[in-house]
Amino acid sequence: MAIGRVAKNTRLETLINFKVSVRTSNKSTFVGTLLSYDKFMNLVLTECEEFRLQQKSKKYLEQVKDNQDVDQSKIKEQKRLLGLVILRGENIVSVVAQAAPNANTLKPQLRLKKGKVAVKSLMKKLTSGKPFSKLDAGIQKLKRK
Repeated sequence: MAIGRVAKNTRLETLINFKVSVRTSNKSTFVGTLLSYDKFMNLVLTECEEFRLQQKSKKYLEQVKDNQDVDQSKIKEQKRLLGLVILRGENIVSVVAQAAPNANTLKPQLRLKKGKVAVKSLMKKLTSGKPFSKLDAGIQKLKRK
């Protein structure tokens, strides 16, 4: 699913493994990969970064709130690398998809050859009493003693 094809009313289950931006009630923004969620909208993010306004910037924005002229040079954001994060659903204001999951980040799938499957030969080795390697043979000799 490409990022351009995500609908506005998308459910969270479709955003698993997407890179998302989460805005909280204290005006912090968390950017990370969505791993999981629950019925209370608690979110689990990996490789998470937090972006939050510094105290001086918050005070400046409160003063300028009435006026529409905001000087961007006075607004400073602090960035922190957090890693694995659980966000409480009560504090979440919005969730925005930023990037679709990469093929590398998805869980690897089991790949088996069709026809003569390697699993059958492995099962024969497991069921027979023959050791797999020299180390196994050495262990078998020690058990016999």
